[in-house]
Amino acid sequence: MAITSQILDLFRDRVTQTQIPEPGLQYAEQAVLPDADPDDLQTDLLQPPIADFLGLALMIDYVDSKGEESRRRITINAVEDNGGNLLVHAYCYERKAKRTFRADRIVSATDLASGVIVDDPQAIIRAISGLGEAPRDSREKATVQAMKNARPGLAVLLFLSRCDGEQHTSEDGVMLEYLDLHCPEPGLDEYMALEGIRKYRPNEVAFERALSHLSDSEEGLSRVLRYVRKLIDADGVITEEEAAFAVRLSEISI
Repeated sequence: MAITSQILDLFRDRVTQTQIPEPGLQYAEQAVLPDADPDDLQTDLLQPPIADFLGLALMIDYVDSKGEESRRRITINAVEDNGGNLLVHAYCYERKAKRTFRADRIVSATDLASGVIVDDPQAIIRAISGLGEAPRDSREKATVQAMKNARPGLAVLLFLSRCDGEQHTSEDGVMLEYLDLHCPEPGLDEYMALEGIRKYRPNEVAFERALSHLSDSEEGLSRVLRYVRKLIDADGVITEEEAAFAVRLSEISI
């Protein structure tokens, strides 16, 4: 497990050297918060999530158990099925802390990556949890399966690709190539795959959870490492930090 430890240490060091910018408000109204959040917004996962490593950034309008309304930016990290109620475990940028929201209390939502207003927030949460409508054809079905199979590694790659504040379009090909490794026949629906990739903005929590998941597989971590190397070269611009990171990458034999 020596190589696994080297890779994990390298990735975690990279995180300590960078700060992913918070989602902006260019597509949404200003946040509104009550004086304090009720206790049920501050619970941890009680059982294994039905969806993990997500990183979907939304502005949500929410009504809590006390009837208090709030508007806040969140990044969804996991979804849990608690006796039929979907619990959304997220990072709240206004509280700067983890919060848990009941999906059926999310009144409205805006996708902060695109500005698209989500008409049915519960539907999108069900969709990212694999509980939505069935794919329309075999290629869509294969793409959904690839996104599920690749999710931990994809979370790591997406997080690292945004360490400079954005994901460059030149990096899309690297993400698609990584997804294709995990895709059954008849192959990816590239439009659908890119739409999914561009929605997700894994934060430090999702990144760490994904690394912990990958730590069980030296082969899986090594594969991610190869694609991190490709990401560094993809946009044709290597910063000082990326150059130092690349040197450390080259010192790990895989």
